[in-house]
Amino acid sequence: MIEMNAKFFISLVFFVSIFMFILTGTSFSQEIKTLEDIRKKLNPSSKVSLQKKEKKKFEIKSIRPCTVQGWFTNDKKKGDTQIQGVEVNLRVNEKGDIFPVPLFVCYFYDKEKNLVERKKAEFFYSEKSLDRPTELTGDLFVKGKRDTRIIFISPVNIRFKYALCVIGNNEEVDVATFPKSISSSDFEFDEKKSRYPE
Repeated sequence: MIEMNAKFFISLVFFVSIFMFILTGTSFSQEIKTLEDIRKKLNPSSKVSLQKKEKKKFEIKSIRPCTVQGWFTNDKKKGDTQIQGVEVNLRVNEKGDIFPVPLFVCYFYDKEKNLVERKKAEFFYSEKSLDRPTELTGDLFVKGKRDTRIIFISPVNIRFKYALCVIGNNEEVDVATFPKSISSSDFEFDEKKSRYPE
């Protein structure tokens, strides 16, 4: 009899526990409907920003060494050799047909991070010619919300170890390095103050 009462009591406790769990879970799910509700439940004193991070107007998506397809230099000793450079993939993160990009320069450095040369882009890939770049003369204009590839010719007769590209205007710039693992703050360049204001 005592053994039967113990089994009944254990079963009763078990079913009451399940009932309370379901009841509590239902009320909890009714109270929590948004991420803000979860934040309040977990830590009422903390403030978590749920806003999306704003994208920069000018964005360098990639930077890498390249061979300039279809373009050669005439070397007396070596003959025709393909031009070497640094290709930069950039984007203007605003809707619109045409945007001017007044600042598009690349700095080349040696292994001690001393400046070798500062250059403007000399080639770009147009929509009509995606396989072979076109010479860039004058200002750079790009379509909004679309990737654009530009090429900076490498310094002639001087091997560079690092490259740093700056894209933007007087108000905002984006900076990227090759290799990517190196910080742009390690180098000296004209636009450094606008990038790292004191």
